Amino acid sequence: MFTDAAAHTMLSALAITQAGLHSAYPGIDGSANELSGGSYTRKSVTLGAAAARKRQLSASVTFDVPAGASVAWLSWRLADGTCVAVSPLGSAASKPVMTDPATDTITCEAHGFSNGQTVVFSGTMPAGIQAGVTYHVRDVTADTFKVAATAGGAVVDITADGAARVSRIIPEAYNDAGTYELTSATLALE
Repeated sequence: MFTDAAAHTMLSALAITQAGLHSAYPGIDGSANELSGGSYTRKSVTLGAAAARKRQLSASVTFDVPAGASVAWLSWRLADGTCVAVSPLGSAASKPVMTDPATDTITCEAHGFSNGQTVVFSGTMPAGIQAGVTYHVRDVTADTFKVAATAGGAVVDITADGAARVSRIIPEAYNDAGTYELTSATLALE
């Protein structure tokens, strides 16, 4: 665990100047599934100073989205295009989870999810769960839930523990060309 001062130093050292949109998990290096076509381009971004272990987007950014595209992930990039972080769109901060392989149950205190919502996982994956894959929440209680690969599908078989994090993801599909307005975003060290 890092002190707040160390976290702020690390975040401040990231000279992020660009953001990109992706239709599906971009991979940790941000190289996969970036939108293309139409008038889509990566956009210049400015992040505020590090505070409370995070940096926030300073001003809204509007992306042109080509017809037929889906927007689900954001990549944060240095001036040379190097990806330094990726995050699902439509989520608040990720939350820690614990898994119980005996029951395929995921425990996440006060998670706030509802049956049918979509989530993604990051961190140390429990066996049976893959990073960046979209899962459908089911069997929700206040502090637990299970996931399925498809809406209303069978529960994913979790076969070993992990120390993952979970985030809500809300993909947005575009039949026609349009715009995606990124009004707020946070890069955090938790």
